[in-house]
Amino acid sequence: APAARAQEQATQPGSCAAAIRAVLTDIAARDLDTSAGPPLNAFLTLNPSAIAQADALDRRTAAGDPRGALFCVPVAVKDNFNTYDMPTTVGSLALIGNQPPADAPFVARLRDAGAVIVGKTNMDEFAMGIRGLSGAGGRVGNAYDTTQSAGGSSSGSAAAVGTGYVPFALGSDNCGSLRLPAVYNGAVTLRASYGRFDTHGIFPIGF
Repeated sequence: APAARAQEQATQPGSCAAAIRAVLTDIAARDLDTSAGPPLNAFLTLNPSAIAQADALDRRTAAGDPRGALFCVPVAVKDNFNTYDMPTTVGSLALIGNQPPADAPFVARLRDAGAVIVGKTNMDEFAMGIRGLSGAGGRVGNAYDTTQSAGGSSSGSAAAVGTGYVPFALGSDNCGSLRLPAVYNGAVTLRASYGRFDTHGIFPIGF
């Protein structure tokens, strides 16, 4: 019954569930398309629970609960942030199937504000690079020309924003890993000072 209700809600115009279904459909249709060249390949994993989570937001709204500041905003998350409902591989074959028990605080704050995490984005393996290459997912293409570089290491997150899958995404930066992909893919990035946010649950590479 809950699954049937979620399916019905997901097709109702104007619902959060319908909006998230449309985002996932768009990603599934375009992300690995090779008809015009190499694929964009921005995502490693799509969230199998995203529509159900959006349906829960719809039901809470219908019950009179206040909407969060990011109500039903689709967000992509770099695959070095822990997510309780999707594996965290950090782009590595060695960590395929690695399932964290809880969200990273950064991810939890987004969900608390009403955002829906639609998937985990491809990245340079272990965030070691500037070209968007991973053993787990292969190469990320540029949002404007998939034959060109997407930068790195937050390549998938920037490409997902640049190509219009999501309005914003999480990435991480030790030495250009937010800034290079942003400028390559026509996105804007905010890089906080170290210590400004809790970095628990983000795969460490450095300070």
